[in-house]
Amino acid sequence: YPLQSLRREMKTIPEIPLYIDASNEWSMTRLNEFVASLSPRVALHASDGERIRLHLAAVLVSNFTNHLYALAERYCKKEGIDFTQLYPLILETASRLGTVAAASLQTGPAIRGDEATIQAHLALLDGHPHLQPVYRMLSDSIRESSWMAAMP
Repeated sequence: YPLQSLRREMKTIPEIPLYIDASNEWSMTRLNEFVASLSPRVALHASDGERIRLHLAAVLVSNFTNHLYALAERYCKKEGIDFTQLYPLILETASRLGTVAAASLQTGPAIRGDEATIQAHLALLDGHPHLQPVYRMLSDSIRESSWMAAMP
């Protein structure tokens, strides 16, 4: 099970975790040898239950995050904003994930409890009714999860 979206146009397989499972030791050894030829990052075993939990986490960090990028890109286009100006912020945020817990990276009005800014943002979204519930739901989730920032 590759923990990555693989696309036909990819020339090489990136270094990604590959999870394997087998019903016996011989098959596990053969699978491990094969997978090691594809990627140095091999998880020796991931049961069906572990793989479905990994897939759920992957959907959260990849599919849902990409959907937010698409929503922001649509918003920027409608507002005459160059979406590419957000690339450095996106890349910086992602690059920091390897060094600290994601919860400790959270910034913005919801984590600060800045209701005035949240209300101002919601007013700006009057012309984008599809974004208002997303903004509210994520702001509420961030506020309710603010305790996570203190996690080690």
